[in-house]
Amino acid sequence: MLQGKRILITGGAGFVGSHLAEILADGNEIILLDNFLSGFKENVATLLQRPNVKLVEGDVRDKALVENLVKGVDVIFHEAAQINPAKAVTEPDFDFDINAVGTFRMLDAARKADVEKFLFASTNVYANPLYLPVDENHRMQLLSPYAAAKLCGEAYCMNFFEAYGLNTVRLRYTNIYGEGQRSEKSESGVIPIFIKAILQGKSPILFGNEIKTRDFVHVSDVVAANLLGAECKAANGDVFNVGTGVECSIEQLAQILIKISGKDLKPVRGPTRAADFSRCQADISKAKRVLGFTPKVTLEDGLRRTYQWWAGLPSV
Repeated sequence: MLQGKRILITGGAGFVGSHLAEILADGNEIILLDNFLSGFKENVATLLQRPNVKLVEGDVRDKALVENLVKGVDVIFHEAAQINPAKAVTEPDFDFDINAVGTFRMLDAARKADVEKFLFASTNVYANPLYLPVDENHRMQLLSPYAAAKLCGEAYCMNFFEAYGLNTVRLRYTNIYGEGQRSEKSESGVIPIFIKAILQGKSPILFGNEIKTRDFVHVSDVVAANLLGAECKAANGDVFNVGTGVECSIEQLAQILIKISGKDLKPVRGPTRAADFSRCQADISKAKRVLGFTPKVTLEDGLRRTYQWWAGLPSV
């Protein structure tokens, strides 16, 4: 576990960022940067009562701001992103500006400030896979500008490691879920969308007629992967899948959540969506071997915890 470090978390009031901050706040100085495009102040309200945690409202694209913020920082967890692939299809310039340009701004500031480590939150860049589970060497298929912009961020991470010696680690997340995940601002995240529908007595909507699968990973396991990547010297300059290695269909997901709820509902079919890939099952053997990463939370347990969190909210 990192100790005695000055840590900057972009997207710090977001889903993954706020969970990271909760773990790292013990024994470190934490700076959270967020423009609240998809983050929520309530995610970090309790954390901000601590003197070693500071929230800065700002944007990763703001060159002067980020160059000032990274001064004296040891580790950067770059979680800030435009996270809706469908929005990326309709507004590719906006997506590129945040996910590619914003990542470049952070990397360049980190280089100038001699930051020890830069961890980049990437995504599934494999789309419709040729084989399962997909390893990091699988060919890339970029169905959405979102994936293209994330891959651009990865390319800059690789370049800054090779050209400038900035220690970067790229983590390709599969579908993250867990307590605290919301969908109000981004309209993404199938699990909170399904749970909100079920709590309102509505049927979850399965988009398209073909079977789609995902590899759902609990946010606590994603946090664990980040912490391992931050401390592992062998990870420098490399890329790792972060998932569970377990494939689950969207229909199975809906059925599990309905079962947890105890409601008499059935999933219904909706139209096919743009940039919606077919199957996902991550090969996490490299992360296990190099980082020592092993996911701990089973899907059913994680879904139950997430459902209970949502059910306990004052309004849905």
